[in-house]
Amino acid sequence: MASTKPILSVVAVLLLVCGARAAWAHQDPPGCNGVGVGIAIFSPFRADGVTPVGSGSVTHCETLVFKAQQVKYQPSTTSVPTCALEGGNLILTTPDGIDHTTNVPCVGGTTNDPNSASNGGRGQCLGAPTSFPDPETGVTYTVRDQDIVNGFVAVNAKYPETLGTSFNHTSSTDSVGGTVTDQLPVAVVSCPAVTTGCEQAGCDPTKTFPGCFHTTVTCSNPTCQQCDASTGLCGPITPTPPRCVGHRHHPRHRRPG
Repeated sequence: MASTKPILSVVAVLLLVCGARAAWAHQDPPGCNGVGVGIAIFSPFRADGVTPVGSGSVTHCETLVFKAQQVKYQPSTTSVPTCALEGGNLILTTPDGIDHTTNVPCVGGTTNDPNSASNGGRGQCLGAPTSFPDPETGVTYTVRDQDIVNGFVAVNAKYPETLGTSFNHTSSTDSVGGTVTDQLPVAVVSCPAVTTGCEQAGCDPTKTFPGCFHTTVTCSNPTCQQCDASTGLCGPITPTPPRCVGHRHHPRHRRPG
């Protein structure tokens, strides 16, 4: 069974060194320290959005669905929780270079900030999720030849889009949030390509994986007929074999083979 485990990229815990401060009105969760943030890019899905590719390959005209989460992360090396984070954009960049943007709300918080008005309206964290988006939203992408590098296409994720646009709920004044990036390569296989009047082969985006097609012209009497590659029609073999002398053969159009 194909694995659907995400690739997880983690920012190391950032220890906050603080001097004398006023009482911390929104340290959330209480007693938290530092920030842990990660991005999970889930194994791409086939065009139906539910069948995972897993460790398999995709074809070079196949439609895929990518899903990603910006995740609040708690390191296992300490019992002290990391602080809630908020703001900024999660950017999922498909292999065609298009950015898909999602604004991130409070993640990992437990209470609302009484100083929200002075923090730009941030800190509405009561009941906040521990990951976002949940459930993940899907982004559709069709593999193109120009996106393939060394047999792979790669989807990238970044949070936040710009340094300084995300925040950590570490005190009465939010601190600037951490950053994280991730990349998921996907192996691509190419269908054999043939284009003649008598034979066509390639990749069909309407077919399920592997999505390759192959059609040929089949002549009704291959003993006496052959396909003309310039027209795709069947005609007499030349020179005419002795057994075919006196036979009449009508041209025939291509049919799937």
